[in-house]
Amino acid sequence: MKFGICELAIVPIRKQPSDCSEMINQILFGEIYEVIESQHKWIKIQLNHDGYKGWISINQFIEINKKDYIFLKSHNSKVVNEKFITLIKNKIPFEIVIGSFLPFFKKNYLKVNDNSYKLDKSLNINNYSLLEKAKLFLNTPYLWGGRSIFGIDCSGFMQILFRLEGKTLPRDAYQQEKEGVLIDSLKNSQSGDLAFFNNNKGKIIHVGMIIEKDKIIHASGRVKIDLLDKKGIFCQENNIYTHNLITIKRI
Repeated sequence: MKFGICELAIVPIRKQPSDCSEMINQILFGEIYEVIESQHKWIKIQLNHDGYKGWISINQFIEINKKDYIFLKSHNSKVVNEKFITLIKNKIPFEIVIGSFLPFFKKNYLKVNDNSYKLDKSLNINNYSLLEKAKLFLNTPYLWGGRSIFGIDCSGFMQILFRLEGKTLPRDAYQQEKEGVLIDSLKNSQSGDLAFFNNNKGKIIHVGMIIEKDKIIHASGRVKIDLLDKKGIFCQENNIYTHNLITIKRI
C-alpha cells in the first residue's frame, strides 16, 4: 500500500477520475492519506483524518514512507491558526491556509520527505475564542466541496473551525449531526452549538454554528451571520427563511 501527503496549499478531490468530474472535497497542506486504487493519471485516496474517499490527479500525488505516515497518523501536527502563513522552500515563498497541518514542525521549520520548509515568521499564539475564529472566515465565498478561506461549504467550514479547537469532525453535515450531545431546544442552546437543517425529504443538508440564541454563522452563498429561530434561518437580505431547523448538537 502507498501513502501520501499534501504538499500544495490545496488539492481538489474529485468524484470520478477526470478533470471534468465534480469536486467533492479538498486536501489541505500537511494532510495525509492512503492510496486505495489507481487508474492511469488518477489515484483514489482515503483521507486519514475523516476517512473521506475520492480521486486526485497523479500529478498532485506526493508519496511518503510508511514510517512517516504512521508517525503523523498517531501524533497531532501543529495546525495553522491564521488566515494564511508563508512557507519558504528553496528560497521561494508560498502561502498555505488556516486549518492546514505542519508536519514534523520544530522551531519554525517543518519537513515533508526530504523537503525542508521555513516559516517566514513565528506562528501566532492566539487565544481567539471559537466565535473569533469563526469570524475570520466571514465573506469567504461558498464553494461546494471547499475547505479553505478561498472557498468553503457549510460542513467544511464546521470541520476546519473545530479543528482549530483541537476537535475532529466528520466531513459531511449528515455525519456531523451524529456527533455530540443533543440539545432539546433553541432556548437551551449556547454559542458554539451546531444547528442542523433538513430538506422536505428529511435529509440533513446544512449546518452552521450558533453564536447567540437568535444568530448563526454559516456558509450559504458566503460565510455570513443570519438570524435564527425555532423555525430555521431567516435571511434578512432576502426577507425569507432559507433553512429548516431540525437538530441542535453540542460538540
